Formats: sequence, C-alpha cells, structure tokens
Amino acid sequence: MNCAKTCFAVLAIALTLTGCDTSQPHNQLAAILHYQRFVPIPADSFFTQGIPWHGYFALDTKTGTLCKTMKRDFRLSGPNQWANDIPGCVEVLGANPD
Repeated sequence: MNCAKTCFAVLAIALTLTGCDTSQPHNQLAAILHYQRFVPIPADSFFTQGIPWHGYFALDTKTGTLCKTMKRDFRLSGPNQWANDIPGCVEVLGANPD
C-alpha cells in the first residue's frame, strides 16, 4: 500500500511538471489580432486647434502615421494649413494593410 501512494505521488508530480514546459508554442495569434489600429486624437490636443470637431485626426498604431479620418478639406489658412496635407486613414490602411 505504501508503494501505491508513492507511485501515485510521483505520477501526480510528473503530470504537473509536464504542463509547465515553456518550450511549447503558445497561441499568441489571437492576442496580436485584437488591437485598435487607428486611435482618435482628442479634441483638446494641439493638433485640433482650428478643426471643427473631435476625431478628425487619428494615429495609426501600426505605422505611427498621423492621418485624417475624413477626406474633407477645410478652408484653413496660416498655421493650420498643414491639416489639409495630412493623408487620409483609408490611404494609410491601403498602403499598409493588416
């Protein structure tokens, strides 16, 4: 009876240790696919001065590119003219698909 208890304990420890093997591949694909690619820039930031609404600009988290969420250009003059030269998020996505 003592041998049965010892064998059972050794078997239980062996099964526990085989589950802790870090060399086995893990399913990391699901974690990679779930992220927000385009993050809107808040309206109170530097980039939105003179732009009429929140969410006109977004940051592409894959490429680090600032982009416009709409194709519409505004009649901006002076220091805000640069906003019309920013590429659209659709164009950025087309050039760098997931």
